[in-house]
Amino acid sequence: AGVPADKIRAEVKGGSTLSRQGEHFMVTPSAGAKTLSIVVSAEIDGKWQNMGTSDFRVKPVPPPTAVVEGVQGRTATKGQLISSQGLRAIPSADFDFDAKFTITSYEVSVINNEGYIVDEPSSGAYFNDKHKRMFNNMRNNSQVTITKIKANGPSGSMDLPDLVIRVR
Repeated sequence: AGVPADKIRAEVKGGSTLSRQGEHFMVTPSAGAKTLSIVVSAEIDGKWQNMGTSDFRVKPVPPPTAVVEGVQGRTATKGQLISSQGLRAIPSADFDFDAKFTITSYEVSVINNEGYIVDEPSSGAYFNDKHKRMFNNMRNNSQVTITKIKANGPSGSMDLPDLVIRVR
């Protein structure tokens, strides 16, 4: 009972793309799409038959929240920052699907021991050796500001809000 996966076709209407991944179909809505329709057909006894159409609302993927690995909240020690691998993008808790995000770039700013603002860009999610030296050489009771945070996700590239960590 039932129809084998290779005997099922799906078509999406509403300006979207559809791809087959084994026994599953993946729909990627076009930018700005509010609804789409999926038409399913099956080959039964050598003839393709329409099995029905379903309409769906399209929800945008909300941007994630950038966090520093190993830091709870917005306060950290120098040691926590130095031992942290870098930034992570956490999906919104109220989004219905398991969305994956990757931090692609950002800029770290600190005030060093001499009182100068030092900036260092990153082209990935991880803190590099320069970042770790900056954390080690920053003033006590100051802050790390992470700006220009970019992440890739199901909807493409997006800018994330700045992150400020108070260092105790």
